[in-house]
Amino acid sequence: MDGRLRSRRERSRRHRRQHGHLRPAQRPAVLGRLREAVPRRPDRPQPRDHRLGRRRNETCSSSWLFGSPLHGDAHLGRPADGRPDTGTHEATTQHLLCRCAGQGQPVGPRHRGGLHTAKLARHVESSDRADRCGAAPGPHRLPSAGHQRRAGHRRLSVGRPPHPQRAGQHRQDPAVDRHRPLLHHSRRAQRAGRYDREVDFKAVEVRVLAHFTPGDKVRELLAPESDWLDVRYCAEDDDETFYRELPEADVIWHVLRPLSGDDLELATRCRLVHKLGAGVNTVDVDAATRLGIGVANMPGANAPSVAEGTVLLMLAALRRLVTLDAATRQGRGWPSDPALGETVRDVGSCTVGLVGYGNVAKQVETIVTAMGAQVLHTSTRDDGTPGWRPLAALLADSDVVSLHLPLTEKTSALLDAEKLALMKRDAVLVNTSRGAIVDEQALADALREGGLAAAGLDVFAVEPVPADNPLLTLDNVVVTPHVTWYTADTMRRYLAVGVDNCRRLRAGEQLVNLVNEVAVARG
Repeated sequence: MDGRLRSRRERSRRHRRQHGHLRPAQRPAVLGRLREAVPRRPDRPQPRDHRLGRRRNETCSSSWLFGSPLHGDAHLGRPADGRPDTGTHEATTQHLLCRCAGQGQPVGPRHRGGLHTAKLARHVESSDRADRCGAAPGPHRLPSAGHQRRAGHRRLSVGRPPHPQRAGQHRQDPAVDRHRPLLHHSRRAQRAGRYDREVDFKAVEVRVLAHFTPGDKVRELLAPESDWLDVRYCAEDDDETFYRELPEADVIWHVLRPLSGDDLELATRCRLVHKLGAGVNTVDVDAATRLGIGVANMPGANAPSVAEGTVLLMLAALRRLVTLDAATRQGRGWPSDPALGETVRDVGSCTVGLVGYGNVAKQVETIVTAMGAQVLHTSTRDDGTPGWRPLAALLADSDVVSLHLPLTEKTSALLDAEKLALMKRDAVLVNTSRGAIVDEQALADALREGGLAAAGLDVFAVEPVPADNPLLTLDNVVVTPHVTWYTADTMRRYLAVGVDNCRRLRAGEQLVNLVNEVAVARG
């Protein structure tokens, strides 16, 4: 029995010696080291207003470290009454910061038990920054054991010097990352959120001119790339900012505002115009090719949003939403209009004709088929499927015609007065592709004279649409300002594709979705 007890005691003593557990007689010496051996390092970037230990008037109960209850400031070299010390030792006016990598929890009774005394004494640094209340400078946070485990940090043994990275000797540059927390791991990627930081623009490798106004979600999605991607935003109607930023842009994220050849001539550094969408009719592709600028698009990225917007306009036009909304607001909704039972249709009882059969059209087909509709489609050639029809047959057989075409020389004014006359008199036309595909004056005449029942339009030949456009005066027309694509989900997909091509440009890799034949200069 005695032998085993002695063996346990030996193991216990050996454990305390190896891991820095000190006998009560040794603790005052450790406290002295904390007060006296702290070098002044005012050049360190300091945290904001974090405090070490307890508040000024509370009692510190960590008797394990200091032997007896002390005032919260006493272990910082301050008298127990909290007043500044008048002694000559400069350590008494400083606060202590742990130099272990990683940020963690405030050091209090709960956390000190997990830190070795020798570790706390050896790896500290100081700052003379005072807090806003005039009290002692607020010390930073010490890492908790849980944070060390999550961040991959190891405990430092007492018998050997610490590894330079684990001891936090690889510090960040205070001129560049002055807002990064002092104890943040120097190799861990910075992300937007709790701490703001300044971008070192000398290290930025790709500058983007984004021709739209961002929201908070857009900025948040792009924040992780800010160390190499500098995105400058410009509203569609802000030509002053646009032309100021244009000469410095490597990449243009283009939305709707047309990019002419003259504009591209001014973009002396530009290597890529990336259309946020599919149609590139608003970009002078020939001029871009001549200047060696790549033009890319994002086919399919907005398809889910445009498809839902298309069905929205179908339903609004079929159900006379605009007329009923206005009548209800004016108190004329009751009794119900008897014409509703003669003219309003369900999508599920209609034949829907899709002009064009790309990504958006196929998603529209999926939605309306689930609602019970019969779907026809047309494209440049017979694809051999049962639903394919020539354009004239599709127009004649469909109750709802939905346009999903790019704007080209062949598709410009494709639906003129002659083609519109082929449609049923109670048919509905929906256009979410490009306004110039339809002869707007012929469409207005057909809607006014009873040649068509209704129309749902998200696009116009001229945008912004002029106030004198005859379509805006008709109550059987539902309109939106070219926004069926514009959702938070589409923007997330756009930014993912846009950042990927910027990364490829930076790395000298092959760009995706180029629509012109040009050898893009690589970074």
